[in-house]
Amino acid sequence: MSNTRNFSGKVVLITGSSSGIGAEAAIEFSRLGANVAITGRNDRNLSSVAQQVVNVSPKGLKPLQVVADISKPEDCNRLIDETIKSFGKLDVLVNNAGYGYGVRSVLDPDILSKYENLMNTNVRSVIYLTHLSVKHLEKTKGNIINISSVAGLKPVSYLINLILFIKITIKTIDVNNFPYLYLHMLEKNIFNIYATILLLLI
Repeated sequence: MSNTRNFSGKVVLITGSSSGIGAEAAIEFSRLGANVAITGRNDRNLSSVAQQVVNVSPKGLKPLQVVADISKPEDCNRLIDETIKSFGKLDVLVNNAGYGYGVRSVLDPDILSKYENLMNTNVRSVIYLTHLSVKHLEKTKGNIINISSVAGLKPVSYLINLILFIKITIKTIDVNNFPYLYLHMLEKNIFNIYATILLLLI
């Protein structure tokens, strides 16, 4: 990606940034001059990404590293608190963390625990981190970026669709228009909800 944007002085928090899309996003934001807060459950992977972030930063800025499990509300609180304590503000929240277990049947004996883990990470964390961040983003006229799985629109199985349909299509949300865009998101996903119910009844 060419350096066409200048994020100098901006603070960007990216969940699920110890690997994959989140790690690449952190590296790219750092390349564009941003102060980056990275988080994940794997300390070793997080440290590896942190070094890459420093290497590409024009000013050698070190990222804030927070080992956390965002499926837990107390970790979400700690993540936001440490970001604000370290940088004094927040300009961009990237809700990237998400995963899916290989649930293939409603007969799976662990279906409820897997469902709860998925919902807590893929849905509740997005809602709660957005809730915690909005008051800071309003001050900076910042943005929220939600990154979702394509399984939210095109399921790999009826059960995965049930679990992931709420994940939001990739979208940048202006926090000042959040209520409208949130309702718009619900309208777009209502078909998926009914499609899921029909599939479960077949």
